[in-house]
Amino acid sequence: MPYKIHFKNNGFFLKHTGLVTLSEINEVNGVIHGHKNFDEHKFQVIDLLNADLSNIDIEDADEPGTIDSIASKSNPYVKVAIIAVDEQTIKFCENYIGSAIQIGIEWKFRVFSNTDLAFQWIGVKPSLAFDIRDDRVD
Repeated sequence: MPYKIHFKNNGFFLKHTGLVTLSEINEVNGVIHGHKNFDEHKFQVIDLLNADLSNIDIEDADEPGTIDSIASKSNPYVKVAIIAVDEQTIKFCENYIGSAIQIGIEWKFRVFSNTDLAFQWIGVKPSLAFDIRDDRVD
């Protein structure tokens, strides 16, 4: 379940590694939603490049979407950049995004194949962002 979360430049940087469960995704959601800067944050970068979501049913992607729908009411203007290349992980993310949009979340979502494209989309220079490839944890 290893994950790292860092808040910097009005955004959350999250990195999952290893085998990930749905309960761990929900746990991370709780950490982000409960963070003192949640209502002011503008973006989330979620790195799933080294995450294994093979134990999660793709149909269960609506659960984090439902949780996010409640949190999004206090901050509807967030960009969520998800970085993934594994086919199953991308399908899970697409189902999550579809569910979130269907529920009515106003956040903007995109899936990227690398961190540079994700940083470009959110409008943060990688040099100003927490490098989610780093081992630091804040």
